Amino acid sequence: MSEHSLSLEDACKKGIDFQMEGRFDLAEDLFLRVLAVDPENPHALYLYGNLTLQTGRWEIAAQYLGRAAQRWPGLTVAHAGLGKTLRKLGRLPESCQAYLQALRIDPGDRESLEQLVEIKRLICDWEGLESIDAAFLDAIAQGHAADPFKILLVADNPAAQLASARNTAKAIRQLAGNPPPRKRRAVSQAGPLRIGYLCADFHDHPLAVQYAQVPGHHDRAKIHCTAYVQNPLKPDSAGQRMIDGCDAWRHALSLTSQELAAQIDEDGIDLLVDLSGFTTHRHKDVLLKVSAPVTVNYFGWPGSMGDLCDAIIADPVIIPPGSERHYHERVFRLATTYQPNDPGRFIAPTPSRAEEGIPENAFVFSSFVQPTKITPAIFDAWMTILKSVDRAVLWLWGFNKWMAENLQAGARHRGIDPNRLIFAGGKPRPEHTARYGLVDLALDTPVYGGHSTTTDALWSGCPVLGLAGRGFPARVSASLLHAAGLEDLVCASLDDYTAKAIHLARQQDDLSAIRRLLSESRLALPLFDIKRFTKELDDTLLEIAAAARRGDFA
Repeated sequence: MSEHSLSLEDACKKGIDFQMEGRFDLAEDLFLRVLAVDPENPHALYLYGNLTLQTGRWEIAAQYLGRAAQRWPGLTVAHAGLGKTLRKLGRLPESCQAYLQALRIDPGDRESLEQLVEIKRLICDWEGLESIDAAFLDAIAQGHAADPFKILLVADNPAAQLASARNTAKAIRQLAGNPPPRKRRAVSQAGPLRIGYLCADFHDHPLAVQYAQVPGHHDRAKIHCTAYVQNPLKPDSAGQRMIDGCDAWRHALSLTSQELAAQIDEDGIDLLVDLSGFTTHRHKDVLLKVSAPVTVNYFGWPGSMGDLCDAIIADPVIIPPGSERHYHERVFRLATTYQPNDPGRFIAPTPSRAEEGIPENAFVFSSFVQPTKITPAIFDAWMTILKSVDRAVLWLWGFNKWMAENLQAGARHRGIDPNRLIFAGGKPRPEHTARYGLVDLALDTPVYGGHSTTTDALWSGCPVLGLAGRGFPARVSASLLHAAGLEDLVCASLDDYTAKAIHLARQQDDLSAIRRLLSESRLALPLFDIKRFTKELDDTLLEIAAAARRGDFA
């Protein structure tokens, strides 16, 4: 039977087959033929909308998926596809509504649930979020392999974070065909320890900015390092400086996981250090295929990676003694802080208050974090602080207009003039970091606290009021403040945090002393001493190798 003689139903089925085979032009031709005969056919509207979504024609996809959802209101995938398309187009509130409708039709639609966890936070729309989060946590407990980043936003719950990591690791194993347990080589007995850095952020990512000088400071008598670059090369970037500091490098972007594993084995890597974790790199299953004696989870992912890695590197603040049960990996700790910092980072000149729209006589609190990190509880605390400090303003990152509108409405509801919330626009990192010269006190967030934002503030000489939660992502600021000798600025509760913020705003001599310490002595602080840091890292890597020689990872 020719394609021209197919019934409308059979044409749709044949088009689906073509789409699954990647023959998109043939699939499109069939779907459009059906629509030419029956322009309101809901099945064909959905199929054509889904095809144009898959091929990146989002405006067309939004049109056809929207029509499909109207013609077939009970079709969950039409609403979910529309939600995905609208997010691609940056129409976040509309995307949220489409996903909510999909979830109303099918409460078990975990993809829509997962998207709502993040999108509602992106626009600081917290209505109904508690029930969404509860359903998401229940899905994780039932084994759902969600994007593991989402759990870091939802709950400062180390047990749930570990469960999510294990679910994701299991899914990666399944996609890789459930390979047998790795056959490990013995750690090299002669010569320096051979370290492999597996990373997809060798560009101007915050990870590379902070890690740029580490490879070049390794003790060459003890450590030989090779970079496995999983992103396009970018000359003159922080990532290129990382590569230049290594003894060797391999461009792995075009390799399959099996080819990359073979290259790593050929290079004789003893410790394969995954710097990207569950973030961006495409070779997540390479950790299952190498014969390196130890795979190490470090720096790029704030938590466990389940059974994909043997070891995790942290510090005594981020993973306090007694917290090891929340990590599948064996825990190793640097003595000071797990986070490196490049002491050569450039900061642009401080802008004027007028240039940034800051009142001349205001006390400036800031929190330049992603809106996903702002919780209702921390926003309540911020509004309490503003009520108690009359001339204070809160300077936030203006990630999107809906976030600003919702937060301003939230301030008004709590009796605060919404104009006391000021939103910063996007700037290159050196110019953005220079803004801290206008900030009196930077404020941390709970659940998922400041990481590079805290470092940027401290490097700029700006005090940070930190929070120490339970899990890894909620304890990073505390680690950094300890390494800067500012442990008195670490708070254990929101009540303590609120009271201390108000006190510091009223007793500015204390803040001035902290700012002088950071400005005059920052290079002497452990947080910014790259040689000390790398010595501690070298010692920890050698400690991991010694554990492998003892058979601790067998």
